[in-house]
Amino acid sequence: MQAIQENPDLRPLEENVVFEQTERGLRIQIIDQDGKAMFASGSAEMPEATQLLMQKLGESLATLPNQMVITGHTDAVPFTSRNNYDNWDLSTDRANAMRRVLLSSGVSKDRLTSVSGKAYTEPLVPERPEDPSNRRVALFLQYEAPAAPLEEARVSDEAVQETPDTPAPIDAVSQDATIILDERTLESLRSVLR
Repeated sequence: MQAIQENPDLRPLEENVVFEQTERGLRIQIIDQDGKAMFASGSAEMPEATQLLMQKLGESLATLPNQMVITGHTDAVPFTSRNNYDNWDLSTDRANAMRRVLLSSGVSKDRLTSVSGKAYTEPLVPERPEDPSNRRVALFLQYEAPAAPLEEARVSDEAVQETPDTPAPIDAVSQDATIILDERTLESLRSVLR
């Protein structure tokens, strides 16, 4: 935001950048506004101001450790002039265009975990699927999962002895869960499995 404020070429795009904190990370969206497109119409080609904005964003993010997910989105207006190219292709191409700018701005490729296109399936304005603001590229910075304390991961001997002969069904582990197994826990598990 500081780079936008300091650069006269970027100030008109301030309304096109939306920051949203979620429970799992920070979502940064580069959104088309009526009359202010972030990409050339029907293309993944960026105007100079959009490229500069994404470069500044990349420079700001290059020093952070967070993993990133990039998704491209379109509105529900179908293509009429290009065969074998649709909103899925366009949204994916725009996400990849952002990926390339971030990499050239110093973001490590190891931090990018997913780059995909969602076409018009996740509109920002669901009640108006053709609204320009549905055309956007979203960058999601995942919060780093805090390390679980070792005490929480330990299994007491008493709990192991009370385990029934038939194992209980295992619930699916959350994707964000971190499991730490120390030597005592592993030994307890071996005893249960014998």
